[in-house]
Amino acid sequence: MGQILKEAEPYPVMTPEFATWMIRAIEANGTRNLELTRKTIALIRERGMAQQVVIQSFSPIICAIAKIEAPEMRVEALSGVKLDEHDMWELVTRWLFLLDLDGLNLSHESVTPGRMATIKQAGKTVAVWTVDEKPIIDRVVGLGADAIITNRPDVALSALGRR
Repeated sequence: MGQILKEAEPYPVMTPEFATWMIRAIEANGTRNLELTRKTIALIRERGMAQQVVIQSFSPIICAIAKIEAPEMRVEALSGVKLDEHDMWELVTRWLFLLDLDGLNLSHESVTPGRMATIKQAGKTVAVWTVDEKPIIDRVVGLGADAIITNRPDVALSALGRR
């Protein structure tokens, strides 16, 4: 992926030319993620669920394939980049904007006001995972999280004042 990202430098944003180039580069790489992502997209379409699902992945390859080949579906990147991993944060946001993904889903441990503002000001959504405790729910909601991914929906609903 590093090589693909380096070769993508002339492309500041997603264009039809870039999309064609990216798919060809992925196909040439021979990754099994291509076939698996295409099968997943086909199954979602067969079931008429394109507007009901979010494709999310830690893999920029999977996100690229989904965004290019299924533009009608929401595609969001997952990231667990740590607070002190500034170079990784730069890579994550480069993929987010280059692929014009719909959102970035962060580990609650990696959410900061600055990171949240960067993503939100760009018109992207932010889901935060895995948030199972009320104080953390309160913190990420206060920072502007659009969604919470949790193992404890009862705690999340209670923290949000819902049932």
